[in-house]
Amino acid sequence: MKKYTRVQREKIAMINDIFRQYLLGGKIEFSQEVKGLEPRLVRELLSRIRTGRSTNKESSKGRIMIEGILFRWAIEYYDRDNPEHPANDPSDAGNTLRKLIITREE
Repeated sequence: MKKYTRVQREKIAMINDIFRQYLLGGKIEFSQEVKGLEPRLVRELLSRIRTGRSTNKESSKGRIMIEGILFRWAIEYYDRDNPEHPANDPSDAGNTLRKLIITREE
């Protein structure tokens, strides 16, 4: 994992919170298990991700339990011009594509 300065971490957390709460400025990817859920569960899951708390300093990870099912979410950072490559500096919102990855834990 990359090491960031305190200022970078704070900026990354702020950008991640905005992305997560408003679901703007990035992409959302669901695992196959999540795609197969009832629409009401997916809506509940997204609602809890948007309003919940992260489990790390960058506000980039979390876990949620719904109806006895554990889900994990994570925000990953990619180069906006070349989305197959990791972002060099996730605190630079203009050059970073964020992806919210949502999976079901077995």
